[in-house]
Amino acid sequence: MVCALPLLAGNFAHAEASFEARCADPNVVLCDPLDEGAVRGVAITAGTRSKTLPEALRGKYGDWRWCTHNPNKLAAPPVMDSEKKVSGSGSVKFTIVGGSRDDGAGYCQINFTPDNSVQFGEGDVFHVQFRVRLSCELMYLDCDPASPGYKKARRKFRADGGGVTTYKLSIINAGDHPALEYPVGSCTNQHLVLVGDSRGLLQGYHSCEWYDGHWRDLGLDKRTGRVMLEVQPKSLVGSDGMEPCHKADSPLASKSDPPRGCFVLPSDEWLTITQQYSIGRWADKINDPARSSNVKIWVAREGKTPELVIDLNRNFRRPEKPFMKYGKVWLVPFFTNKDVKDFHPTATLWYDELMVARGPYRAAK
Repeated sequence: MVCALPLLAGNFAHAEASFEARCADPNVVLCDPLDEGAVRGVAITAGTRSKTLPEALRGKYGDWRWCTHNPNKLAAPPVMDSEKKVSGSGSVKFTIVGGSRDDGAGYCQINFTPDNSVQFGEGDVFHVQFRVRLSCELMYLDCDPASPGYKKARRKFRADGGGVTTYKLSIINAGDHPALEYPVGSCTNQHLVLVGDSRGLLQGYHSCEWYDGHWRDLGLDKRTGRVMLEVQPKSLVGSDGMEPCHKADSPLASKSDPPRGCFVLPSDEWLTITQQYSIGRWADKINDPARSSNVKIWVAREGKTPELVIDLNRNFRRPEKPFMKYGKVWLVPFFTNKDVKDFHPTATLWYDELMVARGPYRAAK
């Protein structure tokens, strides 16, 4: 049984609320089953197009909700999977083929509402929740349960020109707007991204091209003089008796296993990821000491209560246009600068039960 989470402090007193029960909360803006069931939410009517996943998979550029892929010969389009699912008739499946480009798995971009009437800006609090499942091949070199190396060595996807690349899990960005002649793309001042690094650590960052990470500067390591960064900040250093979760290239994080204090993404199980964003004042300088906004990320493993992974006061960069506000989520296993000569085994991600809601989130106890 998969543990379902209450979204808000309104209607849910326990951790076993079904998707249907969570959708009934009055603060829910979008309730997307990511299958043959119809999307529900604000401004969705009988005449709304692209309400089911099969419709979105056949969608086109400019639709409020659509999925697509790069049609090169090594790309695999997103599809509905009727076998791997949490609820309903299926989930959306993304396939990363060996030798494919960074965008070879495609993406789904979904505005919070079909008429863009609900978007979030200064002074607002909102959250986005979805289920995700990561295949063993995405995370590990050896996926044979009978092998002594099963799920031990981490897979590292090669980047073009050397080094390794990591995969995105989601992007939350400005919603489309009638004052714009085009749909908002994935790379803006505002965007908020979740990624899984080469050791399975869940991390996040804000603002395309600035790439300002959700992390805390721990100062210099006395032995090496190198900067130490906590990449899953959620408490004062040492206050919980755990080592902070260090950035992957820091001295204390050089081993193959992450240091204590890190949440590590598991494979082959459904996770529930909840992102909450409390928006203060837009900032012209991300390093402004005001730090009036906040990011919180919870993750729940199957059958477990949610764990707070990131809790960081920070600034959100002023959008390119004064009317632009958060209003779109991308489900997108994108590998930045992925090497097309890396012919790795096929890897897979699945997403299910996408929800967007107003107001603060209360994690299950």
